Amino acid sequence: MKLSEASFTPVVVFLQIVMEFRTPVDLPLQKLVLTPRNRVLLLGSCFSDEIGRRLAAEMDEGCVLINPFGTLYNPTSILQALRALQTNRLPEGHLFKGCDGRWRSWAFGGKWAADTQAECEAKTKQALQQAVAFWQQADTVFITFGTNHVYHLKADGRSVANCHKELSSAFEERLLSVEDVVEAWQTFFRAMPGETPRRFVFTLSPYRYIKYGLHADKLSKATLLLAIDRLCSPANGDAQPAAPCFYFPAYEIVNDELRDYRFYAPDMQHPSEQTADYIWERLKEWSFAPADFDRMRQNLKAYKAALHRPQTE
Repeated sequence: MKLSEASFTPVVVFLQIVMEFRTPVDLPLQKLVLTPRNRVLLLGSCFSDEIGRRLAAEMDEGCVLINPFGTLYNPTSILQALRALQTNRLPEGHLFKGCDGRWRSWAFGGKWAADTQAECEAKTKQALQQAVAFWQQADTVFITFGTNHVYHLKADGRSVANCHKELSSAFEERLLSVEDVVEAWQTFFRAMPGETPRRFVFTLSPYRYIKYGLHADKLSKATLLLAIDRLCSPANGDAQPAAPCFYFPAYEIVNDELRDYRFYAPDMQHPSEQTADYIWERLKEWSFAPADFDRMRQNLKAYKAALHRPQTE
């Protein structure tokens, strides 16, 4: 070996490592196989909306349904939505008259508010019927956990999907443990019909819940990560899920691969559009076959054209 090669080879290797400027997150070996024709339901935090929009743009029309109950932040609220889809029934007493005089539902977000109880009931029933119809045909369900903080009404103990800016004194805040999440979700999986074709893909939202404090947010994320790991890779004594479960590392991609404030929105809590685009590309790499990419590009082209089409057409 020449002296120059012996002297500079370590430097070259070092520069190659440094110039990477990131630590790529390995995607799971167990791949989710999707095509543009699969029917995909997404439930969970606002990160579900971001990935859902991108899925809807590139998959066949009508194959994606995003948060039919509104944004859901914790495993309990998401599970209640799934139970409503499974039973085609909303919880008793879910409607209430808010402080501002408008009617809302503890099972839905603010989008379904109405001036009268009858109108609110009609809107939520219609939303449920549409969601149930999609659920019955869905083969893939994306679940995005955001936090383990759950809010319960002091009046009757029910957990709520949204506090609707009601008085904080009306609620009790509780923290879910790993066991709370695992036991509740395993119970749901066991109750599912044995012939169900659905696959569940769990993700953890990279959104930073600063209102709880950064330390508390990390504890919350750790709790949810441990619970997801138990659900996707059952430990000794855990029941095997009745449906295939996958984990996609969106949280790790943001925090360990990108890990820079320039990948966050100006509020420093939400991932930026650029970040969501990058995670979507990693998700495509993990779940779609290259043979489908041309069809997906055509779908995206049609989707963008529809956005710019005059409403009078």
